[in-house]
Amino acid sequence: MATDDGRMEFSTADQIDRLPGRVDALEAIVSNIPITYQTIDNANTQNAALVQLIDTGAKNVANWDASTETITDVTFTVNADKTVTTTASGAAAARRQKALVFTVPASLPAGTYVLSGCPLGGASGSTTYYCLYIWDNTSNSRVSQNDTGNGVEFEWTPNPAHSYNLTIDIRSGTNPNGLTFKPMICAKAAYDISPKFVQYAPSNRELYDMINGTRSLSVSAAPQERTEEVER
Repeated sequence: MATDDGRMEFSTADQIDRLPGRVDALEAIVSNIPITYQTIDNANTQNAALVQLIDTGAKNVANWDASTETITDVTFTVNADKTVTTTASGAAAARRQKALVFTVPASLPAGTYVLSGCPLGGASGSTTYYCLYIWDNTSNSRVSQNDTGNGVEFEWTPNPAHSYNLTIDIRSGTNPNGLTFKPMICAKAAYDISPKFVQYAPSNRELYDMINGTRSLSVSAAPQERTEEVER
């Protein structure tokens, strides 16, 4: 029987005879411990498979359109992987902004999204900085706050009738030479699993609409690039 301090005392032959059974039960419990490690391995494998599925699917919903352009003293080079590199010989003499125009499919649901792609080191609210944000051209309103390098979460009800800009914002006095922006908008649930940048790819719904002629793969909105936007 158990004493007040938790120790076991065996006062009868019957209790002593049952001791081997207790030891066998304890050994059985210990022998099952490796199952826990196997479960962790399975979870890691499943997570890796999920990351691959997300990164090879329709993760980035921004099918933007823009061309390489020099705006006075800053050149915005559009790369083949849909990133944008900025080059300059010194600090920008005035605010320079590059608009990457895009529309969204009707099937894109409302929800929580993440904007990412600004190089680390960006900032907001200071005299000189660089950042990335989303602007609704149709309603003339801001969609997201500034991404300054770590991604920014926002609530969004996408409107397929609207034209949007992914705006690269270089403030006066900032030297943007050698910066590479990787603009991406994706659902927060997907971003939480894999924040890795991937370029736009159409969803199965978009592909279906393209086959049936109800949506074009190309961006329908004409570029609306502005070199000097109002303070936002």
